[in-house]
Amino acid sequence: MLDLCSLQKDYSNGSLIQIRYMINNSVLSISAKDQLQVFHFRPAFVIRRTHQVLVALFEEEAGRFGVTLAQYNALLAIRSRRNLDQVSFSRLMGYDRSTTAIMLRRLEELDLVVRRIHNRDKRRKLLTLTPPGRALLRRIEQPAERAQDRLIAPLENGESEELLRLLRKVIVFHDLAMPAPLAVSNPARTYPKCARTK
Repeated sequence: MLDLCSLQKDYSNGSLIQIRYMINNSVLSISAKDQLQVFHFRPAFVIRRTHQVLVALFEEEAGRFGVTLAQYNALLAIRSRRNLDQVSFSRLMGYDRSTTAIMLRRLEELDLVVRRIHNRDKRRKLLTLTPPGRALLRRIEQPAERAQDRLIAPLENGESEELLRLLRKVIVFHDLAMPAPLAVSNPARTYPKCARTK
């Protein structure tokens, strides 16, 4: 098991960079020429690659429905909130204005979502699933769930819950500093940084 918190660089060896990390509690040292192997254990690579795997699995299971994973998540968000307006949608998804506009325009083009002006507040645009949008969600939910189940299939009992807990911990710690923080972030909740190793 890789302990990502134990990754550290030691520049005391001149031009030779030593990277120490732990696998199954054993400390290993790797020279600069072998850093590509260590690269695959870095959080940025692991998280990005995991997302690539999920997108590929989603395409295998649900690609025939003609929507992307991001569009599917957007449809779920719109269904989850009655009278959801465009600004609240962007906060719920962690999108900036540009991304929100592009996403909603595409969903409208697919006839899955409709935007309408609020009766009392003309500045607000309310989002509603169209009948085809609701029908699509009913058909796609089971294939989409299969994609997620396949993603975590290698994990043993309790590991998937622990993985999600740790990822949420990272998100909450950093989210309020993001350009488009999530509406569900709790500003009162903070977590300590990973301890430095010597």
